[in-house]
Amino acid sequence: MVTRNNKNRAELGWRATRLLEAFFRDHPGLQRIALDSAFNGHAKDPRGLLQSDAPPAEFAVDCVTVLMSYGCTDGRQHSLGRLLAVIREQFLGANPPTDFVELPPLLNQPCRLPNREEERAYLQRLLADIEHKAALYAPLRGIARITAKADPLLEAWEDLAMLRHVRRNGSTRQQQEPRDYANILNAFPRIRRAALLGRPGAGKSTTLRRLAADLAERALSDPQPPLPDSPRRQSLHAHHALHGLGRSGRRIAAQPG
Repeated sequence: MVTRNNKNRAELGWRATRLLEAFFRDHPGLQRIALDSAFNGHAKDPRGLLQSDAPPAEFAVDCVTVLMSYGCTDGRQHSLGRLLAVIREQFLGANPPTDFVELPPLLNQPCRLPNREEERAYLQRLLADIEHKAALYAPLRGIARITAKADPLLEAWEDLAMLRHVRRNGSTRQQQEPRDYANILNAFPRIRRAALLGRPGAGKSTTLRRLAADLAERALSDPQPPLPDSPRRQSLHAHHALHGLGRSGRRIAAQPG
């Protein structure tokens, strides 16, 4: 994961350097103006780290190096993404080079993730919302069955059953034997993706509320565990319009309302 992230970062930097070298070579008088347009009035202002009177090619390289290291500026924008967006909006015509359109959203992604304080506030709200009903959970016996395709007609279960979907690898994937759990919650750490099935009133919603509460309690004290998400309330995911919740690489445990 770290190697791939470093590779992506290096590619974004190379693409941005190529863009800025071409732009400042053609518009050498805009070096200071572009910086001022991007960061004037910002609390997080990287202009003092850059020498705007440097030769255009050198200035372009410095912009990318310094701003990639500086990171986020105001408004949940990456400082390099902000500079590229301002150049596109204020100094280029209707058909700018494609990377002036594509790079800012890619650079901004890590800046759109919630910080630790926002995570903690979200988790506390979630616990306040579900903890009372989660406390009603009593350990339920369940069967975890791994299958290559969805099959809603499972064999009879005592309380709950968990159906895990796995991709086919050729036409001869061996089916793994179902595993019996005295407490179905113990199955979740071992299964990445699953559907929890059961008869009406078997305790599916209460089970998932208990899982969400347990995850929330762990995530309050440790920033590494996955963050639970509850679609019934306005979640941190919805508030920030993110594809991921929490820091990069952390998964979401989606819960019913």
